[in-house]
Amino acid sequence: MIRVSTSIVREGCRTRAAIAIAFIVTLLAGASALAGDVVKASPDLSAREVVGIQLDALKALDPSSPGTPIRQVWALAHPANKAFAGTLSRFAAMLNSPGYDSLVGHRSHEVLAARAADSVVEFYVTVRAADGSTSAYVWVMQKVDTGEHAGCWMTMAVSPAVKLNRSA
Repeated sequence: MIRVSTSIVREGCRTRAAIAIAFIVTLLAGASALAGDVVKASPDLSAREVVGIQLDALKALDPSSPGTPIRQVWALAHPANKAFAGTLSRFAAMLNSPGYDSLVGHRSHEVLAARAADSVVEFYVTVRAADGSTSAYVWVMQKVDTGEHAGCWMTMAVSPAVKLNRSA
């Protein structure tokens, strides 16, 4: 029979518990960091992918706590669009105005078709809003020519909503 000191056993249990807690905290911190990551503009992203990323961010957007989703939409806005909007807070306020408010926290979206010409692509998008109504948008993408985002597809403009039906 091997005798093991109870203090060694207790110390070993405490050490394993501390390691397990540290592991869980590390996993949670990593998941939190990933949830807060913003996809940056990249020449590797197609125009359709950029629209999808922005629509997913708008779907996740909570108007009472905009956080990462609004930063994601802003990160993929064309420099000329940002110059027009001014600041991130002004851009966020615009999203809550009539014509764009059905994008915020919407239920679902579909990119229906595209029309392309040189470095500009227009996507036709339908959105089922949180209230069940359906709206249509034209999402205008333009490839940036110069500067930090040269070669990247970014959102130049989004038309105000055209309501297709009322709440359903």
